[in-house]
Amino acid sequence: MTTAPRKRALGRLGLILAGLALGLVGAEFAARLRGLQPGQHVLRGAAGDQGWAEPHRLLQYVPRPGICYRKGVLGQRTEVCFDEHSLREDDPITGPSWLVLGDSFTHAEAVHRHDSFPALLTEQTGTRFLNGGLSGWGTWEELHRYRELRDELPLEGVVVVFFVGNDLLDNGDFRPLDELPPQDADAGPMGREFTGGGWNPGDALMSVSVLANIIAVERERRVHSPHLEEAWRRELTIFTPGGSERLAQLLGETREALSALQRETSQAGHPLLVAVAPEPAEVALEWAAPSFDKAGLDPTESALDVPRRSVLTLLDELRIDRCDLEPALRQAQDAGTEPFLRWDGHWSPAGHEVVADAITACLERSGAP
Repeated sequence: MTTAPRKRALGRLGLILAGLALGLVGAEFAARLRGLQPGQHVLRGAAGDQGWAEPHRLLQYVPRPGICYRKGVLGQRTEVCFDEHSLREDDPITGPSWLVLGDSFTHAEAVHRHDSFPALLTEQTGTRFLNGGLSGWGTWEELHRYRELRDELPLEGVVVVFFVGNDLLDNGDFRPLDELPPQDADAGPMGREFTGGGWNPGDALMSVSVLANIIAVERERRVHSPHLEEAWRRELTIFTPGGSERLAQLLGETREALSALQRETSQAGHPLLVAVAPEPAEVALEWAAPSFDKAGLDPTESALDVPRRSVLTLLDELRIDRCDLEPALRQAQDAGTEPFLRWDGHWSPAGHEVVADAITACLERSGAP
């Protein structure tokens, strides 16, 4: 090819690439104008997604000691690191501490460690609060985790964050890894293989692009719609009058788990506080319609506060100190603070501040730490 035709070909290619770039910029601009509906995109960072978890006989999985991984969500990139005890801590544990247990709301991979409520509790109280949360755990897993750590660490007390959205269901579904069918146990957490950690380019794109998030939502809906709808239905049915029987069953199983945790913390002399975290749709009502639509349920027939109030009643019956996080989160929401990540449902950095303030006040009322 002569010089002139080559230049023309390169010029055409440049125009095509420039057109594509302008098209992507325009599409991103349009996506930002459209936005995502609250609750449309849910962070489902299952343990093992990036190889940072390892199988555990009782807990199914725990973070690999000393490992770090990075997570990208819209508007935020975080690095999540675990110490030698598989806690989300950076500094050595040198003195008496409180252990904080919970699921993904405590794990808090979408916010920086210093913005998470356990770190904020440490700042506010002057007592070390250790982040022992992990996505997917319920009360049974937290009990087993407490049993492991109480002899390793100089603990003074325990805070458990009970997320009403799925902890009831998790307590009903709990099975130790060695009780799972062999093919499920061999696959590791969530039926996935462990692949080694690192930075996921897709997460990097998801952290800056609304268009990428919309595409991910549509792909999730088309490819996994039947499975996800059933998963959402199982989770949200207890928030409807038709789920009252199932709710009663799950409360019975949760009573057993909480009673066991209370018994063992009491025997060890460790005060126990259970902080009850509401389903986001109970606080941010605009979440209800998209969340219930995902499950094929009618949001007008929801009873969003019933499971939370039932858990609070259960804790009172068991005489376990409890902290209802709903009033503080609702007050923040009504004031325009946005305590939830808009497209995710977990707590935003502002939400973690609200939660830390609420738990601090509850601890002060109980006389600890």
